[in-house]
Amino acid sequence: MSGARYEPSAGFGVSAAAWIIEFSTAAHCDAVLLARIKVAVREVARAIDIASAKDSDESACEALSDWLDQLNTDLRVPRLRECCGGDVEQFRAALPKMAADALESGSPQNNPIVPAASQIMELFEVAW
Repeated sequence: MSGARYEPSAGFGVSAAAWIIEFSTAAHCDAVLLARIKVAVREVARAIDIASAKDSDESACEALSDWLDQLNTDLRVPRLRECCGGDVEQFRAALPKMAADALESGSPQNNPIVPAASQIMELFEVAW
């Protein structure tokens, strides 16, 4: 993977799984895209046996979210708040660089809708 990566030693760490879940539940997602994401998340939850065919999309999404949260805990992936000591001002001061680094990495260009730096910053705020 190219581009900047936020390591705990650098003051910030972002779990890819948290990004996926936060993005899938963000209010700014297009309704059609959100529906597709829910179906994909449901299928992942079923594929790893944490949801059954009887579970609703919402229940499967919640199960996957819980599973990913536990996986992050087990792997000791730091939460965004932990990486800057809970200092929201330090976090907000770093947002422009974090968004610029994300765009420079090329990863956002893999999404159906490429977010602007301001939207990336907003996603980080939601994740906070």
